[in-house]
Amino acid sequence: MYRKVDDRIVSILEEITDGQVVRDEDLMEPYSHDECALSEIWRLPEVVVKPTNAGQVLEVLKLAYEEEVPVTPRGGGTGLCGGCVPVHGGIVLSLENMNKILDIDTSNFVTVVEPGVTLMQLAPEARKEGLFFSPRPGDESASFGGIVATNAGGSRALGYGTTRDCTMALEVALPPPYGEIVHLGSRTVKNSSGYSLLHLMVGSEGTLGIVTKQIMRLDPLPVVTNTLIVPYGNLHDAIATVPDVLKRGFRPTALEFVQQDVVTVAEKKRERKSKFSGGQAYLMIEIDAGSEEELERTAEGIADVCEEHNCVDVFLASGKEQEEVWDFRGKLYEAIKEYTIEILDIVVPPAEIANHVDAVQRISEEYGVWIPTYGHAGDGNVHSHIMKVRFKDGDLEQMEEWKRVYASVRDALHEDALRRGGLVSGEHGIGLVKKKYLPMFSDRTRIELMKRIKKEFDPKNILNPGKIFDL
Repeated sequence: MYRKVDDRIVSILEEITDGQVVRDEDLMEPYSHDECALSEIWRLPEVVVKPTNAGQVLEVLKLAYEEEVPVTPRGGGTGLCGGCVPVHGGIVLSLENMNKILDIDTSNFVTVVEPGVTLMQLAPEARKEGLFFSPRPGDESASFGGIVATNAGGSRALGYGTTRDCTMALEVALPPPYGEIVHLGSRTVKNSSGYSLLHLMVGSEGTLGIVTKQIMRLDPLPVVTNTLIVPYGNLHDAIATVPDVLKRGFRPTALEFVQQDVVTVAEKKRERKSKFSGGQAYLMIEIDAGSEEELERTAEGIADVCEEHNCVDVFLASGKEQEEVWDFRGKLYEAIKEYTIEILDIVVPPAEIANHVDAVQRISEEYGVWIPTYGHAGDGNVHSHIMKVRFKDGDLEQMEEWKRVYASVRDALHEDALRRGGLVSGEHGIGLVKKKYLPMFSDRTRIELMKRIKKEFDPKNILNPGKIFDL
């Protein structure tokens, strides 16, 4: 279907990118995968190119279209679904050299960044201006190109929205037959000017065009912020607390849950204790306020709701302690990754999260597998991990039969989400690993419409082929 990358094509790529081309297999290995634990999906590209500007990106796309060579765009490589795996070899177009913060506009509360800029790169610069980028995906090395490509969410989506809500405008390189740079959106707060092609691009996983510049919303830093850590004797009571917190009119910026088994493994991996103790499950509730008095009232009100649902205690973390808590939460996947077969990204209506988490526990017992679960309780986004080890008496032991039950466990978890009106992905995207389940959660017409849109933007299917669905 696709042509191989030969020396002639490589020579042209070197000319386009001023020599920013990699062909050595050892040096290309990191570009064969993302953070997905399924190593069997890894594929080596035929060449890696590292453009430094939008014009070079466009010229690479024109060449790929003419030569019928696939192009896989790559940001920070922190995705969890194989979204930047070069399934058909071809060209990996890495945006790592397009890494400039072009502007922080304090009057319009936006930043202009290139797609290779990372969260950790922007955060201190925005903080100097009293601003911050609100989405908080787990990995601070995530790049803005990848964040937009997957419509990343993270723990603060409950209070501030997802990446789509924070994307004001995009500059996008389109492959032929359009073959040009287009500008979508603006710095305006409102936009009711025709179809929103901007929001079509957000979450399109590099299958329609390649983002070369982004204007992202920033928010003012909160005056004060604290995090409640609430231990419970069981996970059901913890999750059942969540709807009542929201019904009482409290609006935390983040409302997370985590189980003690994951905490235990992470503590051993990191060789240090965390702030989580005294429970079998925990809620992490982040609250912002305009004053210490307002913060105290909100914390006391939420604590009362937690006590009504049988919490063991309520602890308050602030300042450096709070930073350590969220750093620990952000590194949970890193701590258990080597034992993980796959991390799921199921999202269900908030009213169904307790029922779905109960179902995860039943499926775990039925198949005799360990499925540690944590995630964004406030918005129904559950990260269940299918593991190749068992957790027993605080230790891990190998599970030889995981290959036999993996597919059945995976199917059972998604079938439960479907029954509860859920979706296959809340924030990680579909990529390569989850495309089997997209048709389960979508009717045929919706899938067909997406395929037609893809063919309109990319008739030769050169942009990130094999992702989301197959043509």
